[in-house]
Amino acid sequence: MKNTCLAFLAIFFISCSERPLIFETESLSLSMNSSGQITSLADRQSGINYLSQDSISYLIQIRKAGEFIPPTEASVEQGVITLQFPQEIEAKVRMTKNTSHLALELISISDPTIDLVQW
Repeated sequence: MKNTCLAFLAIFFISCSERPLIFETESLSLSMNSSGQITSLADRQSGINYLSQDSISYLIQIRKAGEFIPPTEASVEQGVITLQFPQEIEAKVRMTKNTSHLALELISISDPTIDLVQW
């Protein structure tokens, strides 16, 4: 019983510690989890979520040696989203909030052998 309670508490604290990253304009709300996966792309007035629910979408993926690689971790600080990838690869994306839209700009990537970045 004690082990069951400890396992439940561990799962509870892990799930509570993952807070979504939310970016909003007057009409748009973009939510992303701590792995860089987009979880919602919604109209703020109607509440309609336009993100396809039958596939996984990331803010960006990289392609290296012909293989697409999703991020493993995402964080944001002062308008810059830092995405971590396997092999210690890091990408930084500046997000600028405008009245009508969000502007995204890839400002750095730590590995010069990346084939491409997919938005």
